[in-house]
Amino acid sequence: MKKLFLLLVLVGITFLSCSDNQESNFVSSNSKFDLSSPGHLYASKLINGETGDELILNQTFIDSSGREIVIYARLRVLENSFPGSTTISMIPNVEDLSIKLLPDMNFNRSVRLDLSFSGINLEEFGYTTTGTYDFAFFAVNGDVELIDSDISHANLSQNEIKVLNAKLNHFSRYGWIR
Repeated sequence: MKKLFLLLVLVGITFLSCSDNQESNFVSSNSKFDLSSPGHLYASKLINGETGDELILNQTFIDSSGREIVIYARLRVLENSFPGSTTISMIPNVEDLSIKLLPDMNFNRSVRLDLSFSGINLEEFGYTTTGTYDFAFFAVNGDVELIDSDISHANLSQNEIKVLNAKLNHFSRYGWIR
């Protein structure tokens, strides 16, 4: 219980420190997500790393320009990925098309991530062509580590970028390289 409380406080502080105070209208497609802080989406779940489990975020909202944005994230924790149980959180960021995964931890077996952002004008983010883009881990010190996946693709005409079956060996911040 103390770990959950501390995690929620940490997430709250992170949200407050990154808030740009823009109002957004959210349409929740799943009531288990806390939308009390406008502009911030996340999903959390207590996961047993010995038996495995999954955490899903499937969220639709209307941005400040009236565009419908859909964020889908599915994290699959494979059996024996880590010892014991831990509350895992996913925090997608529509402002830079990234996702933060908490808590910081390493895995015995890689966990798998599917992530997509739809309804996004990818050209506003610097994407110039439809095609394959590298999905990567971004370290605080600026280092970048490419992540193996089955598909990492942007489709400008469909306003979608996605990665399927990204193999993560640790948690941190992930996104695409343009």
